Parts: sequence; C-alpha cells; structure tokens
Amino acid sequence: NFLDKDLIFDKERENIFHVITNYDTRNFGFVFAMLKYKRDGKGLWRGYNRVLKNYGVHNLVKNPQNFMYQPCLDASFPVVYTSQIGLHLTPEDGLDKVMKGKVNEDLTNVVLSIVDKIGTKGVGVGGSILAGTYHSKSDVDLIIYGKDRSLDVYYQLNELGTDNEWIEETSRNYELPVDQVLYLYDRKRRGILNGVKVSVNFVD
Repeated sequence: NFLDKDLIFDKERENIFHVITNYDTRNFGFVFAMLKYKRDGKGLWRGYNRVLKNYGVHNLVKNPQNFMYQPCLDASFPVVYTSQIGLHLTPEDGLDKVMKGKVNEDLTNVVLSIVDKIGTKGVGVGGSILAGTYHSKSDVDLIIYGKDRSLDVYYQLNELGTDNEWIEETSRNYELPVDQVLYLYDRKRRGILNGVKVSVNFVD
C-alpha cells in the first residue's frame, strides 16, 4: 500500500518520486506521485538534482513527468506507472535508519531529541533522509500517522524555533505578502531545532 510521503525509485534509480495521496490506485497500474529528484551525477543530493525546486500546484504542473486526468476528481494528477517502480520506501524505514545510526550525527540528534519527547509510535522520517540523499544542510521531514496521534504530537511539540527563511521563500513562491504568510505559518508544523530545519507532516 502506498501512502502520502512514501518514496518511489524507478527501476533504473534515475528518478525519485514522492507519493502525494492516500488513494490506493495500484490495481489501475499507477500511483499518484510527483517527480522530485533526477540523477545527473552532479547534484547536491548525492548525485541527484532537485527537479521540483519549489512546492505549489503552479510549479508542479510544469514538472517533466506523466500526468493523468481523473474524471471523478475533475483534475490531472502526476503519476508514476507501477511498471516503472523499482523500490518503495516508507517513512518508517527512514526512522529505522536513524535509530540504527545510519544517518549523520547532526540530523540523528535532532530526530532523537524529538522522539525522546513524543515517542516513536506512529512516527516516520521522510525526505532526503529516507532516500539516503541527504547532505550537510538537509532538513528533517517528520511524518506522524493517524488523526489521534497527530493531535497528540501537535500539542506536545513546542521546541521548534521560527523558520524565517521558509517564511520569506513562501512569500516569494506564492506571491503573498509576508504578513499573510505569517498568519498561515505554524511553528508546530515547520521550524528549526539545533540549527536544522524541521517539518512536521500528518498522514491519516
């Protein structure tokens, strides 16, 4: 089963896709997933370069990948065909990698500091840590599973500092005034801990 925030490598390990919904469409021969990284041997992410440089539908629609129109939803979605899938990774795999000491010390310490407070139940680590493509300035993508567990973590996690860089980038990306971005910004969802950027994502 594919869930939001899972990762997919194609069979040639040339492309890395991020799953974007919980709709189980495998029986139809595809998975809703956006292409995020492509290997060129020179990229910052251990030989991969970021294709989707900024989030947002206005950027995603320009992504060089397959899109499929879904009449029931009256929208087109980025897809990867199941015949192309070579490796499927889940954020639980990412947390396991961290707990076994397979990730650099700075990122590991941030994750351990968080799970020391919230526990490991229903928790995963996604993004470049899960993919194994992280670098010295990578962030931590924390994934929390389940509505009740998400609420627990939301009210427990108070250690994150304000990520001013994200606020400025979001203002530019979406062409929004900074005061509107500040109104939408939630330090419990995105912040900084020990100099490392942290995002907290909920999957139900």
